[in-house]
Amino acid sequence: MPLMVRFDDITDPLTVSQVDPCDLAASFGDDVSLSRVTIEATDAPVTTGIETRLDWLHSVGGGYLDGSVTRNSNELTNSLHGGNFKR
Repeated sequence: MPLMVRFDDITDPLTVSQVDPCDLAASFGDDVSLSRVTIEATDAPVTTGIETRLDWLHSVGGGYLDGSVTRNSNELTNSLHGGNFKR
């Protein structure tokens, strides 16, 4: 399964945390579970517009969520970069 993350504060990239797809209840509450995942290759155009939901994407550009341009730790904020949310 692909890496799944959530933001405690959608306006702050530093509040990112990894979500365990096998235990969504831990991140979202007891009533939430994953029943199926489907990944499909397609020729359809890429969905655009994520910048309207993640206003900070323009400020990190291609850099990491913690603001750095080089990977210097194993923290999630230094492992994910702006491009991860645009593919």
